[in-house]
Amino acid sequence: MATRALVPRANGEGSVGTAVKWWGNLYATIVNVGSLIINGDNITPNVDNVNMIGSDTNRFKEVRAVTFYGTATEALYADLAENFTIRDKEAVEGSVISVADGPFDAEVCQDECCDHVIGVISKNPAYVMNTAQKEGSPICVKGRVPVRIVGPIAKKQIIVSAGNGCARAVDNVSEKIDKIGVALGSNSDTAEKLVECFIY
Repeated sequence: MATRALVPRANGEGSVGTAVKWWGNLYATIVNVGSLIINGDNITPNVDNVNMIGSDTNRFKEVRAVTFYGTATEALYADLAENFTIRDKEAVEGSVISVADGPFDAEVCQDECCDHVIGVISKNPAYVMNTAQKEGSPICVKGRVPVRIVGPIAKKQIIVSAGNGCARAVDNVSEKIDKIGVALGSNSDTAEKLVECFIY
């Protein structure tokens, strides 16, 4: 059987969930469109694992839904994040975040070599967990993310918290017990800057 696909007319246009634009009355009792069946509010293929939504050249701009069941094979960004409530509303991308006292989950880390770091604020996480906590902010708990670094750093150097929401390269072997990640790039500037790191 030939593969059938639901494809937008132009790349980046159209949204899945607005099928009424293609088929008119979505509330028809049963409508057959190729190997797709529109039955009331539902769009269902009449064969398993054959139909596609979009194509390599003509993609939908947005897909909106509540629950997805399937296999994700790619992500645009590179870190795994979780939503935490943060005491410091002004916390910026790359800030090192630690566990907070009181009602908030977390706060900008103010300690050197802190042993209760959660992760780093992520601007573009690949995956975000705990999204039911709407007021939270995404904190990278593992993966590749820009980090606020003070002092020079070289690729492969281990990083630890440096206070004021920043991180730095380890000064001695004993500090490695509080490591939070490793630098993926080098920068000799002594001032604060964003350096891509891998968070453990």
